[in-house]
Amino acid sequence: LAQASSVLVRQQSQRTARCSVSGMSSQHLCVRQTLKNVLPVLSGQTRKGQGGRVGILGGSEHYTGAPYFASLGALRSGSELVTVFTAEEAAVPLKCYSPELMVLPVYCADTLRSATPERLEVEVSRMVSAIVDFLPRLHCLVVGPGLGRCPHVARAVCAVLAQAQHLPVVVDADAIRIVAGQAKLASPLCVLTPNGREFSSLHEQLFGRPLREISDCQLAQAVAAVSGKMCCAVVCKGAADICSDQGAEPVICDDVGSLKRPGGLGDFLAGTLATLWLHHHRDAKVDPCLVCSAACAVVRLASLRACEVKRRSLCAVDVADFLAGAIEELCPSSKSDRLQSAS
Repeated sequence: LAQASSVLVRQQSQRTARCSVSGMSSQHLCVRQTLKNVLPVLSGQTRKGQGGRVGILGGSEHYTGAPYFASLGALRSGSELVTVFTAEEAAVPLKCYSPELMVLPVYCADTLRSATPERLEVEVSRMVSAIVDFLPRLHCLVVGPGLGRCPHVARAVCAVLAQAQHLPVVVDADAIRIVAGQAKLASPLCVLTPNGREFSSLHEQLFGRPLREISDCQLAQAVAAVSGKMCCAVVCKGAADICSDQGAEPVICDDVGSLKRPGGLGDFLAGTLATLWLHHHRDAKVDPCLVCSAACAVVRLASLRACEVKRRSLCAVDVADFLAGAIEELCPSSKSDRLQSAS
């Protein structure tokens, strides 16, 4: 606890420190540098898909917005191709939301409900094969947005994650509960993005005790403990986002975000983090904690800019229109603009 306290005190002093460059805090300079180190310059010399091919395993008959927001987060942060693996019942709505998305229905919820045990095995196996066969084409996989809690889908997700150990993976929402029950499914290339409630449940499953009224210092310590136990990165979302990788000392992002909290902002973070995560693992020279914190800072800035315009009418989909601008503000896409912003 004392170590966690000293970490937070040091990070608080870093946040309040001011630099002479454009009056930016040291934290913002760190975010800018991290993004510049992770995101490639737009050169016009690449082929379609090289900027990032992301898969989204999520959506269900009741939830179609979450995978859409995660997909937008990936696309607007720089990924070029997004494929959504989802239920047949969700496929048509998702295709109607955006022509940018490649939507592959990999199971039918109605069939799973009414199938015999023998047929269930066939359907789950078919779902797993459809996704696993696609994995070599992906640079990153996001699992969980809108997934729902169907136990048969959860079984398929376990099988997919077991065969995706070589791939950078972002685990969000209902998939966190699945991974918590089988910690070995989380590889060192994986990052979990629980909210406060999901993190408390995750901590209880791993350590057998719930998190109730705890201080910020204790929460940071708990995040480091969970990431160490899971041997992967963890981003605990909240008033401040706490990031740790495999037990490393936490990095805190407490930038000002939207004054309104519409549902879906966490899905944008999952997609945005997928873009940064895939580029990070192509050339892992940056601290993973800083990569996670930078993704949080981008979404917070986009949310703030959207809220400044939309105010009370802000919806999650509005944030998408400001995501690209937030990244460009922090990390210009062209080499000349980057040099100019650094001078």
